[in-house]
Amino acid sequence: MLSHRNPAQAINQHEEYRNHLENKVGEVLELINRYREIRYLAWLFSTREPPEEILLAIGNKQP
Repeated sequence: MLSHRNPAQAINQHEEYRNHLENKVGEVLELINRYREIRYLAWLFSTREPPEEILLAIGNKQP
């Protein structure tokens, strides 16, 4: 979680975090595109919810 003392600091921390995530996503996509063994079409999804909650919801589907 990001901590901040004033709005300007909060904005700066948010931008740093966003840039970090964008760089990591770029690295992953570059890795996927580098090797032919990986499928040519990669889907990328994001969510604000914890992945555990989503996976538990999918696993608990009632027929």
